[in-house]
Amino acid sequence: MSELGAVEPGGGQSMAAHGLTEHSVAHQEHHPQARQYVEIAVVLTILTLFEVGVYYFQPLHFMLTTVLLVLSSVKFVLVVLFYMHLKFDNRVFSALFTLGLVIAGSLMISLLFLSRSYFIVALSHPQ
Repeated sequence: MSELGAVEPGGGQSMAAHGLTEHSVAHQEHHPQARQYVEIAVVLTILTLFEVGVYYFQPLHFMLTTVLLVLSSVKFVLVVLFYMHLKFDNRVFSALFTLGLVIAGSLMISLLFLSRSYFIVALSHPQ
């Protein structure tokens, strides 16, 4: 083992001299490079163009909401995995993010059903 700032055999400085640990080097190797970010951006752009095309394509209007929700979900997952780095981070962060997402989604769905049932009751009993 070499000390901080010590010269490694072969004349180079150790990783510690540069402020790098084995963990940080391994962590940097797993993150996407600039090219991969551009590729993901291209995929997101294509998905967005497809969403716009689906909106203007009349034969698909009967399932417009479903198609747009699926495409939006795919885009959401890509952004979360790559741009928020959840794919490369500790699983605890992914679990915490997923837990918050499930709680928020459950709350939104519950409120939608509550407001829907309120309006159904209100419309069926006019005053």
